[in-house]
Amino acid sequence: MDVTRSLETPITAEDVLHRRPSFGERVQQILHGRPALSPAIVLVLACIAFSFVSDRFLRPENLSLVAQQTAVVGSLAAGQTLIILTAGVDLSIGAIMVLSSLVMSKLVFDHGVPGVLALLIGAVLAVVAQAVNGLLVARIKLPPCIVTLGTLGIFTAITLIYAKGQTVTLSPDAFLLWTGKTFDIGRFHITYGVVLMLVLYVVVAFALRYTT
Repeated sequence: MDVTRSLETPITAEDVLHRRPSFGERVQQILHGRPALSPAIVLVLACIAFSFVSDRFLRPENLSLVAQQTAVVGSLAAGQTLIILTAGVDLSIGAIMVLSSLVMSKLVFDHGVPGVLALLIGAVLAVVAQAVNGLLVARIKLPPCIVTLGTLGIFTAITLIYAKGQTVTLSPDAFLLWTGKTFDIGRFHITYGVVLMLVLYVVVAFALRYTT
């Protein structure tokens, strides 16, 4: 009799509010409240899985190499984050990076331009290229996916034409290669490029958290 009566009793909104959340609901609330926690968990699980696949994965030398290899992509991800936060996407960011890097290298290798000046020219080129994307998306109101897909092909073609199928090799003491130089922290070999990436993350995090 009591069981039947309890089943027939309607559940009120007050009962729902005072109901103790289940374990799955608590986990969901934590993940929604801390968006950075989900990718951090995935990263930790991936590191654990790779450590089982190879006993060399967690060695300082290998982790140093992984950090060096992700410095470029990690730096580009900071800019891509700002775009995604504003409900956009940029498919051409990699092509722009390759084009500007090629221009900097060929200015130094073919024309003897000082490294600092070549770096500034490459940076200006990248800004102008992204300004084209911004103009088409923000002013002309074209979809960012379509715009950047088109400019991806355009900038890639310009890079291939400008390179002429040649490989540019700079001397080890060239200014543009200083970000690849390493310093040791214990058994870890850290490049200046990794340090710059971390500094960039701090600047972007500060701007997102404390500025309008």
